[in-house]
Amino acid sequence: MTSLSTLVFQKYPTPAFVTTSLLLSAISFTTNPSLVPVVLTLTALRLYAPILLHRKPLRHALLLWLSLSFGGSVARLIPSLHALSSPGMSFVVLFSLAAVTSFIALSVVFLDTRFYTSFPPWSQITFFPAIWAIVWSVVAHLSPVGRLTTLSPVLGLERYNWMIQWVGPAGNDWVVGAWAVVCSEAMGHWFIGSPSQQYDSDEPLISDVSENGSIPNHSGSSSNSRNVLLLAAVLVTLTVPSFIVSDLPLPVFSVETTPLSVGCVLPSFQRYKYNLNNLTLDDFITESKKLTNSANILLWPEGAVRFQDEADRDAALERVRKEITGSHVGVSFEELVNEPSHTSGRYLKRTGLALVSRSSSEILLIYRKRHLVPSKPLTIRLSPVYLHLLQLRNHSHLLTPRSLRLSTL
Repeated sequence: MTSLSTLVFQKYPTPAFVTTSLLLSAISFTTNPSLVPVVLTLTALRLYAPILLHRKPLRHALLLWLSLSFGGSVARLIPSLHALSSPGMSFVVLFSLAAVTSFIALSVVFLDTRFYTSFPPWSQITFFPAIWAIVWSVVAHLSPVGRLTTLSPVLGLERYNWMIQWVGPAGNDWVVGAWAVVCSEAMGHWFIGSPSQQYDSDEPLISDVSENGSIPNHSGSSSNSRNVLLLAAVLVTLTVPSFIVSDLPLPVFSVETTPLSVGCVLPSFQRYKYNLNNLTLDDFITESKKLTNSANILLWPEGAVRFQDEADRDAALERVRKEITGSHVGVSFEELVNEPSHTSGRYLKRTGLALVSRSSSEILLIYRKRHLVPSKPLTIRLSPVYLHLLQLRNHSHLLTPRSLRLSTL
């Protein structure tokens, strides 16, 4: 009777591993990748890569790459389908990004397989984690969106998060690669068996390369098995500090922290009701005076006031600096850009924030938003619940980081 390992590794390796990779990539190439699916995907690739490299079927490698790319596209399809002007264009861009990520991942796996036998036993199992971490660190450094395009887990690494302050995100990538090595070596030994089982039996499970293109399992030697167990022990040991060192943020008031209170300035609900455009510079100055000396920074809402030019802005900021004492004021504003748009011919607006204080005669900071996403104008409607919360806010006048929680939708 044909065993499962014979079917998977000898008779039908391409259908088995391509299908497995497709399914695993669909759950690992998500917007919030998890440790276990990513490790299982790499495990399947490391088991299949030696077969591909020794049989050298280019079409099979291309099929594997396309399956990973398609699975990665499906995993992110729903949140990205309407990101661009049409669903078709969104899928094309999404598939292209998944194809790049899959190509990089496959390149690292094939590179490790190609030079596996060139290293001593310990280096054989540590080369892949090292090159996996280095490659994704370089990609994150060169990519305009950072680690969003990397195959780095977001979930499931809680026990290794303490390493970030010492080695950065590359430490998590190394952990992923190391677990992939442990799992692939263990599964390879379990499916294929030890060298004595391969060569001493009458019908070896995987015969010599010259006969059918397969290769013997390189994970069965006793020294290699000991190294795999040692690597697994290292990975388990690295979780111990997470039970001792807390990753929770420091208390608000402690000898190691400097408290910083922030007051959110918003005039009376009856002043603007459903239209924030009714508010003027005088309204925000009046409301800020009520909170002076109550917070280190008084922060105005985004685009609170509008200026026609830099002179208008500087005059308003000077007035804020003189009339509000005791606190720094973060004035969020909109101002017109001197140069008109090349497409519409209208003068463009840009959003900025200026930090002023009576303790300084100059503007402490001016920050302007750039490369806004999305580019289309948004219509914002305030729900009755949110409006009610704003009414309640006017009774407290002050929100600090201890009592204020912000969330993004």
